[in-house]
Amino acid sequence: KITENYRLGLRCLQLGQTFIHQMGLLLQARSTLENLVNITKESAFVAIRKGTAIVPLEFVEPARPVRVFSFLGTVLPAHCTAAGKVYLVFESDGGLSHTLPEHLDQYTEMTITDRKFLLDQMHEIGEAGYALDQGEFLLDVSSVAVPIRDYTRMLVGILGVAAPSHRLTKETMKQDIVPEILRAGSDLSKRLGYAE
Repeated sequence: KITENYRLGLRCLQLGQTFIHQMGLLLQARSTLENLVNITKESAFVAIRKGTAIVPLEFVEPARPVRVFSFLGTVLPAHCTAAGKVYLVFESDGGLSHTLPEHLDQYTEMTITDRKFLLDQMHEIGEAGYALDQGEFLLDVSSVAVPIRDYTRMLVGILGVAAPSHRLTKETMKQDIVPEILRAGSDLSKRLGYAE
């Protein structure tokens, strides 16, 4: 019998939950990004996973003439960006994700294309709690990224800092940027209800 009563299906509920999660993340992330840019003097961003790629949703730039400009909406590969590596390592409860592609595309001469080498690096990332990228996707750009979790303890996004490689050396990243981004990622996760 056909009636005038309608019900929303499960897909509508899932879509609504996704919207709520992303909006909550973006609302909470803006002040974190601004603070991170003020402290590091480098660009900061929040990204999410879309399929097998990473997509930045919010980006804040410093007031420096030489900086990484916003790449909002750009689809980033997972295997050769700090943000992507965070997803590969932290998106599943057991640690390493099983979504590592069979073929790893090369974007620069620094891109890791050896699966075993990348898996070894992913184990290090899991222990350290952050990921680095030094010219693996864009030759003159380096970045650092950390996971963002919410009250469900699930990964809901990543927080990253990106800068020209000549300024963001491995030493600078580890001494100056990593402590700040780990603190900022932890604070943002707590604001989203995550309890360590």
